[in-house]
Amino acid sequence: MAYALVLLDVLIRVVLARKATRAFFRRYWFELVGLLLPLLRPFVIIIYLWRIPAFRRSGTTLRVRLLITTLMFMFMFVYFISSAVWLVERGVPGANIVNLDDAIWWGFATLSTVGYGDFVPVTAVGRILAVCLMMGGIAIVGTTTALVVSVLTEQLNRRKDALTDELPPDKAANPAEAPAT
Repeated sequence: MAYALVLLDVLIRVVLARKATRAFFRRYWFELVGLLLPLLRPFVIIIYLWRIPAFRRSGTTLRVRLLITTLMFMFMFVYFISSAVWLVERGVPGANIVNLDDAIWWGFATLSTVGYGDFVPVTAVGRILAVCLMMGGIAIVGTTTALVVSVLTEQLNRRKDALTDELPPDKAANPAEAPAT
């Protein structure tokens, strides 16, 4: 039923686009691919998040949007890769990722670089997916770290500017000579 509603939504938007149908397909290509590949549908949520007007502002709002997007992507990415590994590994002799719970546990342990070793993929496809998860984990941790550092740097610069504004004119020229507060 939900698939039918999404398909109806896309068809209505194509009809409303009329003369700009080519531009419509160029702009919304990922949503159209999501209609064909069910595993990609959750990632369309991230695209919709970017379209919310409250998140289109700059500065701190942009950082919040990026952080929310990163966290949503992380959960969907782990679920997607973990599900794929579970599907590949579940019937293989010697595999220890045999249910979705184990796969998701393995996914988060791998993403966070903890990797206890209690669950490991044994097939070539499972190991390739594990490498993708590891690389994605590095990117997600790096993005989150950069966002946090950016926010902290901005706050430090604001405090520094506020301190400089409060100093007398002769001390504002050289804040190093200002008394410690």
